[in-house]
Amino acid sequence: MIRTQARAQAYPYRQVPDSLDFQMVRALLKSYEGEPQDAVAFFDRALAEHKYNSLVATRYGLVAALLRAKDYTRAKALIAELDRSGPVHPMIDAIAGHVLMESGDLDGAIKRFKDGLALFPNKKQLVYDYPTALLRAGRASEASAFIEAELARFPGDGQLNQIAARAYAAQGMESKQHQHLAEFYVWQGNLRNAITQLELAGKAKDADFYGASVIDTRLKGLRKEFADQQKDASKVAG
Repeated sequence: MIRTQARAQAYPYRQVPDSLDFQMVRALLKSYEGEPQDAVAFFDRALAEHKYNSLVATRYGLVAALLRAKDYTRAKALIAELDRSGPVHPMIDAIAGHVLMESGDLDGAIKRFKDGLALFPNKKQLVYDYPTALLRAGRASEASAFIEAELARFPGDGQLNQIAARAYAAQGMESKQHQHLAEFYVWQGNLRNAITQLELAGKAKDADFYGASVIDTRLKGLRKEFADQQKDASKVAG
């Protein structure tokens, strides 16, 4: 869960060495090293000895390490400290939401992610985290509605399609579930699985006429693309 944040956390910032964004991503990566308690000890020692380039980033790294260690009480206390003294930052909103979510405070997590999105609507990690929290709270229809709106802004986003598939599965909407899984596989470059998922989407009992037409059109396009790939691969092999 938290490891995938390192890629998304940087979006849409262009990181400059020694900038706060750079320091925070570096602290996040450091929090993954070794056993959770070792990472906690590393940041505790850095703070105690004042050995850091950024106090905010070091406290943030400690929160990430505490999250790994499942020490939610201490992590929440540190987040409160960051909120009081640190800058408003999407990475702080994201890690705070995860601490709340993993500690079982789903309403708090949803609010934190939503508030973060109001300030940083293009922050991909928050775009992924908010519907994930909604799903965990059993609010699948809200999650799918949010994701569909975001996919209009970020078409073809694989992680959004994967979360959408989970949201529709939770609602028993099989055709939509398989459609979004297909797009997730397209994003991965796995056209064979994408085609299989679209075939399942077309056969689903809840596929309506319009949906079936969309699926059929997309399926024809992917089949042609896959056939072209196979031809090209044969030429290279030959």
